Amino acid sequence: MLKYSETAGVIRLEGNRLGRPYHRLPDVFNSRFDVIDLRLGNWFLKKHRASIFLKNISFKMDVCNKYAELLTSPVGNVGFDIDRALLLSLLDKFYGMENSGVVDENDTLLTKTEQRLRSRMAIEIVTLLFADEILNLPLPVKPNSNGIQTRWAWQAKFSLGDDETKSFSLLLDDAHTDYILNMLRKHDRHQACEGRSPDKTRTDNSVAAVIGTLPLNLHIKVAELSMNVAMLTTIRPGDILPLSLPESFPVFIGSSQLFTGLIVEEHDRLLLSDIKEIIAEKSYE
Repeated sequence: MLKYSETAGVIRLEGNRLGRPYHRLPDVFNSRFDVIDLRLGNWFLKKHRASIFLKNISFKMDVCNKYAELLTSPVGNVGFDIDRALLLSLLDKFYGMENSGVVDENDTLLTKTEQRLRSRMAIEIVTLLFADEILNLPLPVKPNSNGIQTRWAWQAKFSLGDDETKSFSLLLDDAHTDYILNMLRKHDRHQACEGRSPDKTRTDNSVAAVIGTLPLNLHIKVAELSMNVAMLTTIRPGDILPLSLPESFPVFIGSSQLFTGLIVEEHDRLLLSDIKEIIAEKSYE
């Protein structure tokens, strides 16, 4: 139990997100903090002659950002946003442009020079973060000038240096978030398989053999009749109830339907033939 004042940094999950390991996404970034700091520091020094270090990475879910630079990958959309103060500082250091450091908050329009720099930074930094040694996402990205994305499932904000106004953000849509979660699941399963002992494998095979020989009772629904209470009370011995038989009959285990089939008669025996599988609708997370 936590007080409300103690919940800073605690991720709140919506009901539809329960069961997914969203709490592990920050660990993916924080576990590689030193590598990210080194790679970003080298990139800023080489590309913009700026000595910048990574102070911290903060995370937020369900973010609305309609000004982010939009990129696309084979999975979906990725967003990149950068504080204008940092953008102007980089222009000042690289081009020697005079910059007072004061940004008009009411002026949201970037100059063409600022826009070009932000677009180039978006591709290069996202590619850097997707590299094998950081997020290990083998996804090429390219600009998406015609797309529209305002809501993002996840935001990772990278604060640089001691100035809170100098930061940039990586924004991920639902598809990229689920892509990372699926990679975590595969990694966990791979580690579990590597750590499994031969005795454990033999036990699993024995359990599978036992399960394969369990007896099951199949039930076939031949007919169904709908009646109200008034009609039910009027039934008398000798009455004939009209029934309509379906073209195929459903076969159940308990209350779960497995397949359908036809009932045929051969040598005074009833047989089930023309079995057809029930194709369940696929559900996507």
